[in-house]
Amino acid sequence: MVTVYPRLSDAELEALPSRTEASIYRNAYEIACWLKERHDAVAEPGEYLPSSQKAVAVYTWKRPQDQWPLLQRAIAELEQDGFQPEDILLLTPFKVANSQVLQALMEHSPQYSERMCNVASVKGLEAPVVVLVDMGASAWAANPKVEYVGASRVRVKVVVFTTAQSVK
Repeated sequence: MVTVYPRLSDAELEALPSRTEASIYRNAYEIACWLKERHDAVAEPGEYLPSSQKAVAVYTWKRPQDQWPLLQRAIAELEQDGFQPEDILLLTPFKVANSQVLQALMEHSPQYSERMCNVASVKGLEAPVVVLVDMGASAWAANPKVEYVGASRVRVKVVVFTTAQSVK
């Protein structure tokens, strides 16, 4: 199942400042709203935030190996939208070596290998796109703080791969 949070209407977009004025803010408006919806401690999203079309996509899986075809599809869509490997940060709550889906991606598309990290190692980093994999795969990976740290690194689009039972 894929959940896509829609972009703002044209009228709502026109009311926001230009990308240049809003470029000092990390998250797109839709991402900030999604974070607020899922994490109570997050500040209310400001109307000054830039908008981003289809800013949040959530893919659900039952078994860890189910993530691979979903990730292939998501990466293809990101590439079709013009994102390059250097625009995409791929994060897992585990060591990259312990993530089946990231190991499969590394073997299939080695150009992404330098963009794979553990969520805890990215404090202070930002990227246009963040892909969170393995969410909900263990008690640690289901911790809302892990999701928040990863998702708060993104500026334009966040893609989350999570277990069906961990979707809020």
